Order: sequence, then structure tokens, then C-alpha cells
Amino acid sequence: MNQNVSSNGAEVQPKGNPNAKPFLTLIGLLGLLILLMYGAQKFGTSDQKSDFANIRLSAFNIVVIALSAIIGTAALKALFTRFYIPGVSEVVNT
Repeated sequence: MNQNVSSNGAEVQPKGNPNAKPFLTLIGLLGLLILLMYGAQKFGTSDQKSDFANIRLSAFNIVVIALSAIIGTAALKALFTRFYIPGVSEVVNT
């Protein structure tokens, strides 16, 4: 079955970048995460009495922040779908 044909028979162009490389994107994001972890360890030590000395990047913090982002995105999407806000609702529902 041809997936580029809609239900009415018209040809539909697939969305997204056909040249995208998700594996390389994942490697790049993991590299940025490792760089962030190194920076937090290097510049956030407690002997410097820094404001951010008690903040550490850990797997638990990553999971909590990711879940918060997922839940928050879903809640805001539901809110902006339920209550129309010009300029915001159009972007959320695309």
C-alpha cells in the first residue's frame, strides 16, 4: 500500500526532513549532556562556595525533568486546546 496517498486519492508529501539522521542527533545530544555533566562537576564544587554548588546532574534529575516536561507539555496543549488564545492555540494544534 502506498503511504503517500491520502484517503481521497490525492498524493501527500511526507512531513519531516528526508535527510535527517536521528542516530547522529542522539549522539550529539548525549555529547552535550556529558559536557554539561562535566561542567557541573568542574565549576559547581562546594569548596568554591558557588551558588550552584549543591546542584548535581544525575540520572534521577534527568528523569524528573524529562517527565515534568512531558506532563507539562501535554497539560498546556490540553489547556490551549480547551481555551482559545489567539496566536498560541494555532501553534499548539499544528
